[in-house]
Amino acid sequence: MTSQPRRKSLADRNREAIQRDPIEHTPPIRPERRARTTTTDTTRVSVSMSPDEFTGVKAAFIADWQHARQHDTFPAWISAALEHHAILSPTQRSALAGDGPKGKSPRSFVIPNIVGDQIRDALAADARHGAFLTMSAWCHNALMAGVATARGKNDGVLPTPPSRLPIRLA
Repeated sequence: MTSQPRRKSLADRNREAIQRDPIEHTPPIRPERRARTTTTDTTRVSVSMSPDEFTGVKAAFIADWQHARQHDTFPAWISAALEHHAILSPTQRSALAGDGPKGKSPRSFVIPNIVGDQIRDALAADARHGAFLTMSAWCHNALMAGVATARGKNDGVLPTPPSRLPIRLA
């Protein structure tokens, strides 16, 4: 009878594996892809407005695009209107303040964080001047001011917007 060599135990095999030089695994080289926008670069604002007010906001976007072709997406126009309102002084904003939201239909918009920060700074400045508004009411005033500005640029007339806006205007 021939004796077979003793089989290594699991502990012996583990010990040998640990003592060996580790094999370096390099991850495959891929080009770095960046998303166009990331969720960390944006924030969401909710604005209460009536269906007629929302139609007016869409009409103002269409009118501004026909006039200057500056913002080719609705979210870009919303961000620009909010940013423009945030740049104004508290006195100028109070002169533009409307009656507030007339509807209870909330609309949600995604805006860049930098615009969100400007809105919060403007809210704080307004509070120091005695105007205490919610974020929704402040954004409502800003959008209604944008509608009024667009109406003024188009001789008091805004176009009738489609029920659904295209993703991007060409």
